[in-house]
Amino acid sequence: MINDFLTREDLVFFSSGSRLTMGSVLLASENPGGRPRLVPVIKNEKQVYDFPKLAEIHNYYQSQFKKFDPKLLSVSRKVKYRVEISAGLKRKIKQVKLNLAKVKHDETN
Repeated sequence: MINDFLTREDLVFFSSGSRLTMGSVLLASENPGGRPRLVPVIKNEKQVYDFPKLAEIHNYYQSQFKKFDPKLLSVSRKVKYRVEISAGLKRKIKQVKLNLAKVKHDETN
């Protein structure tokens, strides 16, 4: 049952469009374009990410903050932030559920 279950390494989180009004969760093997919201920092106990200089972090934050829909920045009212699940991830979730049901069925028989 190799590759029958999801791990954290299987998932990627993206924000869509020039205005950040929604996000996407998809399989790492899918290529949506754009830039991932999360990047690996440590793998197998080794640092795999070269941290940018503080000025670069600040500039990136400023550019990304400007992209957020102003409605999402409200602290006084609730606003929905839509998150889309990719077709590939939906298929993988269905496969995992079927495999779990099969395992459960096999255990009870």
